[in-house]
Amino acid sequence: MAQRKKQLDQLLHKFLHRKSNPKEASLLWQWLWQLDVPREHSADGQQERMWQAISRETITVAPKRKHQRWQPLLAAAALLLCLVAIGWLLRKPAVQPIENYMVRSDNQHMKSIGLPDGSTVILNRSSTLTWSSDYNHKERKVILTGEGYFKVATDGHRPFIVQSAGLETRVLGTAFNIEAHEGATQIRVALTAGKIAVHPINQPQQPLLLEPGQLLRYEPATGKLSTSAFTNDVAAWTTGGLSFNGIPLSEAFRQLEAHYHIRIQYRPQQVAHKTVTASMGKTSWQQALSAILFPHDLKYKVEDSIIIIQ
Repeated sequence: MAQRKKQLDQLLHKFLHRKSNPKEASLLWQWLWQLDVPREHSADGQQERMWQAISRETITVAPKRKHQRWQPLLAAAALLLCLVAIGWLLRKPAVQPIENYMVRSDNQHMKSIGLPDGSTVILNRSSTLTWSSDYNHKERKVILTGEGYFKVATDGHRPFIVQSAGLETRVLGTAFNIEAHEGATQIRVALTAGKIAVHPINQPQQPLLLEPGQLLRYEPATGKLSTSAFTNDVAAWTTGGLSFNGIPLSEAFRQLEAHYHIRIQYRPQQVAHKTVTASMGKTSWQQALSAILFPHDLKYKVEDSIIIIQ
């Protein structure tokens, strides 16, 4: 009897501390039903309190049949929700990454580029044009290094923007030429048709408006902007010619070197404060060089394939 009481105490302790397994709980119930202890003989109603405690535990632990009946439906609903979510994710358009496109001309050939909006750009030798895959969405932005002649398709809703060496040119539809050679002391924008607004990239609140026939000069080192009229064909280079609109003589030499693949040697004092304004069609380097030297009373000679300015 003492051994049975000890086992009952152990089962009761495990049950009340939620440590009993289903078999032990069933055995405890069987023993309790067999107890025949009058309530008045139990110390302070201990048996009654024990029954109430066990009943509470039983109600909490025992599953409800009506819940079991809904479990298959709940599982099916959860599965259906997952399938719908997966289908929505598969149908949702993926965010396309922005890609950059670049066209580069070599030092021997020019390139003609057709942009997605119908605008065209002619790149001079050793020049680069870059644009991104979101071109023509909200705006039409390109980046120019070197020289390019632009014919922009008219679009009143999407401005055409050219960024070149710290300068930004903004238009809606027009034709213009930009010179933004690497290492050049000036960036030049010449307008041949339409209207454009030009400003340094870091000063968008101060744009300059150009009219056809005007040339803008920008000095990145000082931030200086100036405008003047031009009479020469700024796009002569697009047909193999050359055009110089008040550029430093030293830069004219550099352009001749790039155009004809020659080497010109000179002393800095020979070109100081001298500029060149000239336009010519296809010609030899000898004629082109003589044309820009004549106004400055300069000549040249050739030694070991090097052209030396005298």
